[in-house]
Amino acid sequence: MEDYTVIPIRRGLLIPGGGGGAGLAIDIATASTATGAGASVSWNHTTSGTDRAMIVGAGGYQTDATQGVCTYNSDPMTAVDRIASDNQSQVLEMFKISNPDTGGSYAVEWTPDSSKDELFGIAVSFTGAHQTVGSLTGTAVQETNCTTGLSVSSAVGEIVIDIAGAYTNAAFATNDGGMTLQDENDFAAQATGAMATAVGATSVTMDWAATNPAGHIGVSVKPAP
Repeated sequence: MEDYTVIPIRRGLLIPGGGGGAGLAIDIATASTATGAGASVSWNHTTSGTDRAMIVGAGGYQTDATQGVCTYNSDPMTAVDRIASDNQSQVLEMFKISNPDTGGSYAVEWTPDSSKDELFGIAVSFTGAHQTVGSLTGTAVQETNCTTGLSVSSAVGEIVIDIAGAYTNAAFATNDGGMTLQDENDFAAQATGAMATAVGATSVTMDWAATNPAGHIGVSVKPAP
């Protein structure tokens, strides 16, 4: 038996573009959780605008040695990075897709390699993003404890995004004043998550405050050329 909670939040962070376009911007953030050792977590997300892209972060309690699968409207997403086991015995994964489908509210679904006691997923979509999936993001970095800052390589005109996890029903806070919380899942008893963004620069530090902190993954999203 799975319980779902979906929270849509619109954000207005706009990074001026360098190619004559409107610039890279955040479109919408959505999230969900599943409990009861569900095989997957899914929720609906609507994308809009031009030069679209989406980043998904998902996690669950219990470690996992093998990469899971994430889809949007049944289209496969590309894995960005993963932590198979952080300091709270959780798995955390990040995915990306360029030019996600429009025209409706479609399902984002993350299926880990094996069943988890608690699952969470967060999606953030962008407009004005690079349309080649291999060039959509820079090199991802990770830490097994989200209270340890990540130095993410970025640039002016880009947006850094970070997915963080924690054990127990814990509230997150962004430790760095340049971070903007996009969405937070604090419904699951054993695995909770949050996603934040920051304006791109040469190097951007992503740093969290959380009770029973688990890991985090950060990457920089690139604008359309």
